[in-house]
Amino acid sequence: MRQSAYNLRYSRLLSLPLIGVSLYFLQLFLLRVGFLHTVWISRKAVPVRTRLLHLLQQKASVIFCQAWQLGEQLRPLQHNFVLVYRESHPRNLDLSDLYCLQWSLTLAQAVTPESISSLGELLPKNYPVWRTVALSVHQELSVQCDFIEQTVKELVRRKFVVVLVSHVKQPSHIKERYTDQAKVLLIETPPPSFFSHLPYRLQLSATNIWKIFITLRIKYILQLFRNPLLWCFDPDDIQSLELFPPQIPTLYDCVDFYTSLDEKLKKKIEKNQQKLLRRATFVCVNSRTLDKIHKKIRKDVRLVPQGFDRSSFLTVARKAKSEQVRAFFSALRERQKSYRGVVTYVGTLSYRVDYQLLIQVIRSTPKLLFCLPQTVLPWQAEDETTLWQQFLQELKALPNVLWFPQLKRVEVKMLLAQSNVGFIPYNTRFLFNRYCFPMKLFEHFSVGIPTVSTPIEELKYYADYVKVGRDSLQVRKHLLASVKKPLSSVQKKELEKLCQQHSWQAKVGTIVNLLNEEYYSKSQFLL
Repeated sequence: MRQSAYNLRYSRLLSLPLIGVSLYFLQLFLLRVGFLHTVWISRKAVPVRTRLLHLLQQKASVIFCQAWQLGEQLRPLQHNFVLVYRESHPRNLDLSDLYCLQWSLTLAQAVTPESISSLGELLPKNYPVWRTVALSVHQELSVQCDFIEQTVKELVRRKFVVVLVSHVKQPSHIKERYTDQAKVLLIETPPPSFFSHLPYRLQLSATNIWKIFITLRIKYILQLFRNPLLWCFDPDDIQSLELFPPQIPTLYDCVDFYTSLDEKLKKKIEKNQQKLLRRATFVCVNSRTLDKIHKKIRKDVRLVPQGFDRSSFLTVARKAKSEQVRAFFSALRERQKSYRGVVTYVGTLSYRVDYQLLIQVIRSTPKLLFCLPQTVLPWQAEDETTLWQQFLQELKALPNVLWFPQLKRVEVKMLLAQSNVGFIPYNTRFLFNRYCFPMKLFEHFSVGIPTVSTPIEELKYYADYVKVGRDSLQVRKHLLASVKKPLSSVQKKELEKLCQQHSWQAKVGTIVNLLNEEYYSKSQFLL
């Protein structure tokens, strides 16, 4: 991202002979060397003013313009400015000033939220409003569950500026990806790695200094980008809030039932979540299950769609590029000839899977071929509690299992398109699993195959397309029935509608509409 933002202001002083020209040349020099981020101009047209405006246009990613008095003379900025109007209501302006204000609004790309109340009825309801969101991130953006990446992508598409505040170090390829985006700024809060090599007391002091530096930098950038909203996903953000201005409005976008098998960690998560639920300005949840749970704490929780990467699953599936993946699909085509149907679990291997149930089901249905992932996802606290890895050798010894490598989204679609049933074998004795809303459900829906699952609470709302088994016998029965009787064309069309209703466009659009109604159009939330 280029230099974040510049301010453009109006002053009659620059209309004075000699003094004005001298001040223009001084500003031109300071702007060129990078020492000036607020530029002053007047209505009097002089050549050096034009040069100053052209240089400002070249250097700035966005210009916040308070010089509305220039009106049509703002054309050199080529619509690359946001109008800031802090004067009295336009009814108090004379005709000349009102004419200039209208031209400024015509040439501006948007207005700041603080300008809305001042401009009154002069501003059309559909006029663009400058919107900045700070996203607080507690995970690597390269992980398989990409709800943060999808949220960023959709916000940028909707003309938001996104400041990503990452509380973990991001891989270099992720940094490069976001650095190249004009409307995304990435800030990492962890201290430099060499701090860990310092003596303990010096390390402690250096870390405290770093925290102060990061806090000041975040506050400066958010102030620079005007009236930000903090969008967070994690209960730990109640502790991260100290890095942000105390009055910043907060949206808690709750996408999971956060808990842990470690009792100490579980209590901490529950405590943080209750604090965040009460502290947040807005709270959104993506499932009816979470809606019921969190409304016990606050009544104004908003239910929004799940968020499914529908665009990737609309992509026409081509041949796999990786030799390893091509070998898997070749083996699948060959082996499925010997079975009645293919059952696929497209998640990852982790503590979340009910391995005892999975092994029993696979053994009891030798006529079905099960496609399972090689990818393993570690969960430190949960792995120490469950020791699930002991089941892997037993699972890998089963003859009717075909293991697939890590797949791209288009390749996941290819696999599901060759499957008869999508399988979700989660261990629902764990609360995190019982109250989750798996995104893979809509991956199954997108290719028109039924789902068989263990008793996840949210899936009871999709009983026409999801069969729930409470034990291995019920799961086996549902798998065989689903293979024998696929979904009808009418049911597949209904599944397509569900995928549309739960796309990322639908989810972020619902939240943005909420913010437009309750935040951007109401001055009491403005900083």
